[in-house]
Amino acid sequence: MSLPTAYYFMMGSHRDYQYSIGRSPFEDHSLNPKPVWLLRPSAEGFTPWLLTKTARGYVFTVKDTPTGAEGNSVVAILDNNRTPVVEWIVEPVPNEQDRFRIRNTNRQYWTVDGSNTQNGYKIVLRREGEGSQIFNIFRAYRDFSNEEEKYSQRTDSKDGSTYNPEKSEESGRQNFFGSGKREKKFCS
Repeated sequence: MSLPTAYYFMMGSHRDYQYSIGRSPFEDHSLNPKPVWLLRPSAEGFTPWLLTKTARGYVFTVKDTPTGAEGNSVVAILDNNRTPVVEWIVEPVPNEQDRFRIRNTNRQYWTVDGSNTQNGYKIVLRREGEGSQIFNIFRAYRDFSNEEEKYSQRTDSKDGSTYNPEKSEESGRQNFFGSGKREKKFCS
């Protein structure tokens, strides 16, 4: 199964603990690579990821930064000259929907590290079968950036266009709140 280029939400698990995969809300301001975590529930909700399909795999981008590997850690890369971007290979889990394993070309898989920290559990690279290596990847079907603008304007209920009180006499205040007869009936 191939994932199209789009925004996704990712979840991972460690034993009975399951939550979002992303960058820590508490990072330093340097250009050093930032670790990727199985976050704590107290983090800022679910982090959207941009998965960009390439000829050899996928570039995973989180908070506008592509990911790579530094040592045995999966990291977000702020300085492309220091750490190369990795094109990750996504393998679907047989007979399961939205569940995948993510690896590099050396067959090292994204794995939830067993060490619990203040940020959660670090995502590291391990050989196949070592630890929790299955991740849920759900498509974000809407572009959330336009939601506020979409719902901040009143619309004319008849055709969905932006509400204009000067459009006609019928679409003025009286019609917007209901017909006069109906109001009198329920108000008296």
